[in-house]
Amino acid sequence: MMYHDQPTTWPDEIELELSGMAQGGAAVGRVAGRPVFAAGGLPGERVRVRLHERRAAFARGTVTQVLRAAPARRASPCPYEALCGAADWRWIDDAAQREFKASILRDQLRHLGGLEVEIAPPASVPAAETWNYRISAELHVRDRHIGYFRPGTRQVADTGTCCLHHPLINQALLALRPLLRDAVRLRTVTLRCSPATGETLAVLDGEGELLELARAWRRACPALVGVVHAPSRRVLQGRAWLEQQVAGLRFRVSADAFFQVNAAQTPRLVARVRELLAPTADARLLDLYCGVGLFALSLAPLVREVLGIEAWSPAVTDARTNARLNRSDHARFQAGPVERLLARLDGPFAYAVLDPPRRGCEPAALEALIALRPRRIVYVSCHPGTLARDCRRLAAAGYRPTHAEIIDMFPQTHHVESIVRLERDA
Repeated sequence: MMYHDQPTTWPDEIELELSGMAQGGAAVGRVAGRPVFAAGGLPGERVRVRLHERRAAFARGTVTQVLRAAPARRASPCPYEALCGAADWRWIDDAAQREFKASILRDQLRHLGGLEVEIAPPASVPAAETWNYRISAELHVRDRHIGYFRPGTRQVADTGTCCLHHPLINQALLALRPLLRDAVRLRTVTLRCSPATGETLAVLDGEGELLELARAWRRACPALVGVVHAPSRRVLQGRAWLEQQVAGLRFRVSADAFFQVNAAQTPRLVARVRELLAPTADARLLDLYCGVGLFALSLAPLVREVLGIEAWSPAVTDARTNARLNRSDHARFQAGPVERLLARLDGPFAYAVLDPPRRGCEPAALEALIALRPRRIVYVSCHPGTLARDCRRLAAAGYRPTHAEIIDMFPQTHHVESIVRLERDA
């Protein structure tokens, strides 16, 4: 059978040389000028790839055999190699992972943003901090199995523990598994922990005897300080927040508020934002998509005033609490869509920090920010593609990218956290 977008020239399996790494984590080779994205490959390797998606312009597949390995390939320390897709770059040397991520950022800024930006050399990360670093995890539940989906499927890989999870999260999961029974119907379990306090918080999405489950779970896991029901936000047991600590500051984080997932790297991220923004003491500063106030409260001592804007009102409640916890008189927070609240502001704001979700900024938010004419913007992103798109819009309005780098918040995975500084032309 033939399809207009599935030419007969694509076989089921091909052999090819891989030359680059694409956003999304797959290596790239070419056949007759058309790209083939090969999951499980590395640039410099010759591989056999079984194709599972064939289009007129490209194909996607999975490496089935490595005919010539790249020096960056290593034996994975994960005991669940064939089951779980959580650590999808676990077989790549740590330093090479960071180089690939820097290359992905450079390519996205060039191809999607039309910008030639030198990427700063990636900072090294101590080997001990590249595993068991995640302080939050959302796991699927199917038939009493808890875990991540197997690659390319909707089947849950119940691995017991995960090499990316902080030990507190693994301990909570081990305590939960024996408590599951037919009277409890869970879809997802979200776990967060605070290495600073040794506490864990859980959010359950499901039905059934959840209150009884929460009580039994807390008895079995003393570190579990609260269990919350989603999406009602009803507290089943304990409390609905944790305290995180970063660079001497305290942050109350509610169960459904965003916070960075890597406790070891978050202080470095905050420090780099401070250094790249370098605000003057008399300035006013915007923190857009501010969450619970991580950047706003870290920058508040350096400026006259910080205004944080966040659409999720429970996070703004946390941010205001955190301002009181840290005795910050220079930070205030508003709840609402960034694009709407920005359009109501009067300047001047000399500096701005952006840390939007993966989808990036709404065009109206960028237009409203441009109208306020901050002299310097630091954009933090977990998606190089949407970052590049937004930087293109800012560059068209006279903002020049003067620095770009990655912060390795997600070791052993293809996910890229990056920072770009942009400055307004005089």
